[in-house]
Amino acid sequence: MNYLKLKDAKSLIESNVNEHLKNYSFKHKKSTNTFYKKTDEGFIEITFIYHNYFPINYDVSFVISIRINAVEELSVKFWNNMTSGYEHTSCSIFISENELTNCAKIIQEGEIWKNSNLHEFVDESSALDVSRKMLNTILKDGLPLIEKINNIRGMNKYLNDPPNLKHLKDYSSIYTNLACSYLCHDSNFNELVETYTCIFKSEPVEKRNILLSKYYNIVEAIRSVSNIPGL
Repeated sequence: MNYLKLKDAKSLIESNVNEHLKNYSFKHKKSTNTFYKKTDEGFIEITFIYHNYFPINYDVSFVISIRINAVEELSVKFWNNMTSGYEHTSCSIFISENELTNCAKIIQEGEIWKNSNLHEFVDESSALDVSRKMLNTILKDGLPLIEKINNIRGMNKYLNDPPNLKHLKDYSSIYTNLACSYLCHDSNFNELVETYTCIFKSEPVEKRNILLSKYYNIVEAIRSVSNIPGL
């Protein structure tokens, strides 16, 4: 059987998605498999990710990235070891397809564990089926969420009211949470700091002091920066 080549499947998937997302002012960047939209406070990207599982299976998913300029302008003052241009291209939050749908990537079918994003593209129809499924998730779940959090006040509410701990993947995400709160002049900023402090204090003793030291540096860096105009 002659299976569809990945480049042909990608073209079909993204062309179909583009027909719909262009109605929401997204521009298709084919070279990066990305759909881009500029906003008043930054930009949005929906990036399609493909992994080839030889010989015929492909893992296909997408991730939504949102940049809030004020947060990243504050962040770059702390993450000063980043490369030049970081402050213009970095994003404030990343939401994967599986996070968006609250769906585990690995699902159990009887005694077999199956990757729910693995697909066989046996023909154009199978690629379009995958495209329609992903597009439905974007339109039904992705765009409504994007509409809520593509500005700093909306993102702050999403991350911190109450604290959205599932997005605390690393120090960068902690910084985003605190920076949003600080820049929105939240009266409970100090309470939020204590909430995250308790998370680190619950870590094993061999990691605790190192983690807390880095965390306190983040907090002090945020507190030391003057307000950014326009907020």
